[in-house]
Amino acid sequence: MAVEAEMDTDRPSRLRFWLTTQTFGLLFFLVMGVLGMLVEANDAGCMYVTPAFFIVLTIVYPAARLRRFGAATAVFLPYLTAGSYIEYQMQWVAERQLASPWGALAWGLLGVLVGLVADVTFRYLPAGLAAGWRGAITGTLTGLALFLTTTVAMTTLYASPASQQTHFIFFSSRAIFSLPWMLLNGAFGGYCAMALAAGFGRRARAAMAT
Repeated sequence: MAVEAEMDTDRPSRLRFWLTTQTFGLLFFLVMGVLGMLVEANDAGCMYVTPAFFIVLTIVYPAARLRRFGAATAVFLPYLTAGSYIEYQMQWVAERQLASPWGALAWGLLGVLVGLVADVTFRYLPAGLAAGWRGAITGTLTGLALFLTTTVAMTTLYASPASQQTHFIFFSSRAIFSLPWMLLNGAFGGYCAMALAAGFGRRARAAMAT
């Protein structure tokens, strides 16, 4: 496939790969932390729903920029490590909301699954597909994966019934809003990720040519 060939022939260095993916991993934390908490402080939504565009953008951009399988998954390394520890301290040690301390690690692993969905989609879409459509479809499925994994976490990892959790309403009775919102914003986030990656790529090639 053309996309696979492009990924193989234009492989980034290990340093560039990890700098890019972990920078966006920290941006993912920033989006979830700052934008998410601002949303919740005003009782206007859910940290997994409202900033969906920015969440998907931070996941898909490294895949679009580096063109290397695993880039989107690697974004979740800080989420899996530091994020799982924070979840453990908050949801198990402090509040005991989780059914088991292993639930904190499960949250991190579900995030990795979202990144894997983005990587697989980006790589195995038809080779002749336009870049914008590749980004939009990847972003849409990433938004869907985020919705589904969050739903799974809320229905399986907590000691109390899911219906008693504040966030769960956005994945049950308000899913009619949340799911289309996350799909549309995911599509736009993926499209913008491709556009930004293409723009940076053109500027980099122009700089090397001069």
